[in-house]
Amino acid sequence: MLIRHKIILLFIVFSGLLLCLFSVYIYFASANSRRNSFVERIKNKALATREIYELNDKVAEKIITSIPEQSEYVFDEHNKLIFSINDLHDFKFDAAFFKKVQKNTELDFSYENAKRGQRKDGYAFVFMKGNLKRTIAITAYNKAEFDALKSLLFILVVGNLFFLIAIGLAAYIFSGYTVTAIHDLVAEAGSVRGHDLNLP
Repeated sequence: MLIRHKIILLFIVFSGLLLCLFSVYIYFASANSRRNSFVERIKNKALATREIYELNDKVAEKIITSIPEQSEYVFDEHNKLIFSINDLHDFKFDAAFFKKVQKNTELDFSYENAKRGQRKDGYAFVFMKGNLKRTIAITAYNKAEFDALKSLLFILVVGNLFFLIAIGLAAYIFSGYTVTAIHDLVAEAGSVRGHDLNLP
């Protein structure tokens, strides 16, 4: 392989690696930020459900769910379901779940919706209504986040390809200058005679 080709290849490999690492960081940082924002949103929904429950001792079915596949649940002190809104039956509220919630008094969680192959998020917390313990849980599908992440992934892939091509062209030009300089130096060194140590 020619020296020029090696320089170009090394340029592309190292630059591409740095670009990929940076893109991975951007993707996961964005995903984490969006998820935290979504959890905060459903947390506010859960707090609103508590306020309505405490005022009326029930949540009306007429409440509009503004998040895709949003489900709301209220459980009693024995972890029995008191009522639910839009129960999609895609999450199992088992003993382990209630143990975690009651230990921390609140819990944000994610789970896989096996039926549709999508990841959903949830938030649950425990509160006291008089002497009675209640647990409220909300689950929802963060469609906006996943659509945005798909768009971001496409942008990063296309952007990386574009910059790799640009880096390849830059490496080609740079290597041309480098190889020419080396060639001139070698030619100049070859023209120097053994008894002549002074370069012109």
